[in-house]
Amino acid sequence: MLKIPQAGSFLVAALFFASVHGASNAAELTLVYPCRPVAKAPVIDGVFDPAEWAAAVEVSGATVSGTPRLATEQTTFRACYDPQNLHLAITCFETNMDGLKLDGSTEKDGPFWLDDSTEFFIDPWHDHASYYQFAVNAKGFPYDNCQGDSAWNTDWKVAVVRGVDRWTVELSIPFADLGAPTPKPGALWGFNLYRERYAGGRLELYNWAEVQRVFNSVPRFGHLASLPAGGKADASSAQAVLRDAGG
Repeated sequence: MLKIPQAGSFLVAALFFASVHGASNAAELTLVYPCRPVAKAPVIDGVFDPAEWAAAVEVSGATVSGTPRLATEQTTFRACYDPQNLHLAITCFETNMDGLKLDGSTEKDGPFWLDDSTEFFIDPWHDHASYYQFAVNAKGFPYDNCQGDSAWNTDWKVAVVRGVDRWTVELSIPFADLGAPTPKPGALWGFNLYRERYAGGRLELYNWAEVQRVFNSVPRFGHLASLPAGGKADASSAQAVLRDAGG
């Protein structure tokens, strides 16, 4: 039940496991991301510094939502956490930076989906039903909501930088604002990452875990799996977590 608080070459490193349909996990393919703790939080300035994110596994493999096709313009992400915050770094590769659509959302909680943008959903209670949604367009205007209610807000940090062949996002979200405790090793959160791309001349929808174009389809989300400090991001160290994920 949702508890609402008071206000280059790139490594494809997700763990993929077949899953049967069920009431709790409806994904045809369950994705689990190994999320490591860090002693020092990355600086949230939108400028991706590999040294700051060295402990976080980089994942690619975004597909065109509703199809098995890999996206032609890939999106990668890294995630890690400290005792207070979840941190994400997202890279949206783009061969047509001049074609980015940037004028749809010009304020916080505006219609980001009218622009080139990226968004992600979190189900911190892993109940396959409740969610928080976070998004930002390529111009840097953020959006957040709780269970579809954009009147809900959190004190998150987000920064966007547009480069020559990509735009990058860095962000931090306080666990306290989600009403969730700091994850313990082995904890699972529902998670999925998306991208709206207009730079190709028409709207393209990309996703990490396949949700058949229904972005708030919580039972089809992937997962963030909290690893212990120094934990290895390999299949053998993730078996217990995968059982809990339903994969």
